[in-house]
Amino acid sequence: MSTWTPSNLKDLQALIAKAKREGKWLRCGYQGLWFSPKELTEANEKGRFLWGVVNWELCDPMDKIKGLEKNKARIDIEIAEMRERIL
Repeated sequence: MSTWTPSNLKDLQALIAKAKREGKWLRCGYQGLWFSPKELTEANEKGRFLWGVVNWELCDPMDKIKGLEKNKARIDIEIAEMRERIL
């Protein structure tokens, strides 16, 4: 079991700063969570999501939008198919 240390926080803050500079967001793949640098900083200030940098990756927030749009298109098709079946 790992222990949270001030150096862990320093590393996480450096990663957040890098995300901000590069226009990226931070994604936790294990949990499927996405945070803007501002959102993660605010959560960290409240003692939340204080996870080591190994748990985070920098991602383009548009990737999340594209994924949601793809899911929406799939759901729209499923709705249309269901409507046809019941009408």
